[in-house]
Amino acid sequence: MNWYNNLKRMNKNTSRILIYAVIFLAILNIATFISIKINIRNSNKEKLQASSTEIKTAQNFNGRYFKDHLQLSSKQMERFRVINDQFRSNARRINNELNTIRANMMLEMKLDIADTLKLSLQSDSVGMLHAELKKISYEYYFGIKSICSEKQIPQLNNIFERFFASGGNHHGHRHGKGQGRGLGRKRFEQNKE
Repeated sequence: MNWYNNLKRMNKNTSRILIYAVIFLAILNIATFISIKINIRNSNKEKLQASSTEIKTAQNFNGRYFKDHLQLSSKQMERFRVINDQFRSNARRINNELNTIRANMMLEMKLDIADTLKLSLQSDSVGMLHAELKKISYEYYFGIKSICSEKQIPQLNNIFERFFASGGNHHGHRHGKGQGRGLGRKRFEQNKE
């Protein structure tokens, strides 16, 4: 009978240990889920801010900006308009797609129980659209380069180097803070000296 009491006592201890282990694992799972959700939100916010800045900057490269900085001729401007219209159209399409994804992500994140798989797929879509934007940006560069003279190419390189080095935060467009008519030309002339 003594062995039966020992077995009973051991079962009670084992049951307590198992209950504590289950509680510990449940708390650990909840903490992990919350941590993942917070990381996804922070990551998505950073991606959305970066894409917004990059798209807005890309769309603000306009004819006047390039005409002034590269001193494009009338003939070059005709060809530039075709290249620029195609680039702006593609950038606008990407921007619209990103806006749709942003809105959908925000709706999903506001839910009490958000679908993190859906958010992850949407984040991947944002990444693919960023890659597409980079592709159309380098195609845009090559298109403009094809109409430039040898003398204009260093300035074109300078424009795009500043744009890519700043992650898309190029303030040389005419609507930029502190930019007014003629300021770009003054800076261009200073760079030539």
